[in-house]
Amino acid sequence: MGPGCMGGAAGRGSMTIGRALALCLRNIGGQRVGETSKSVFGQPARVTGLCFAEWEEQSPWPSLAERRGFSRQDEVVTAHGGKGTLPLADINTEDAADLVYLLAKSVAYPMGNKFLEPTASNGQIVFAVNPVWAKRLGAAFPDVADMEALLFEHAWQPVELWPKANRRILEE
Repeated sequence: MGPGCMGGAAGRGSMTIGRALALCLRNIGGQRVGETSKSVFGQPARVTGLCFAEWEEQSPWPSLAERRGFSRQDEVVTAHGGKGTLPLADINTEDAADLVYLLAKSVAYPMGNKFLEPTASNGQIVFAVNPVWAKRLGAAFPDVADMEALLFEHAWQPVELWPKANRRILEE
């Protein structure tokens, strides 16, 4: 949950857990490249996974587990079938609402996790917010649901940006 938690020099514990899970998928679950795993290129996170903790003590909001109905005392693990990371950075935006707007527009891109099917009704995006941004966003949005509503309101792109064939599917 701290610096480097998603890998690199500081992510050793997460890499160990992720590697153990990857081995279970292969050795117990029978995952085979080209057979049960049909990914064209694969992705580096498949080696050790992306396994990290939520820094609940640094968060201005209830934990993800609490927001999903678990008590603070429950030990909860959340699994997400992601496609990797999309690091977003901003050093120019002063207003927290403007920052949320930019985050929404940044993750609403064609072929992202939310657009794996024509209706975009499935798929999820995980926002991992660093403690500095969390403090800033938490001050502007004490209720995380208000920030989520702003994200959902602006996480779209004009359909005119899509090729005609894709646009037709989306419009149908």
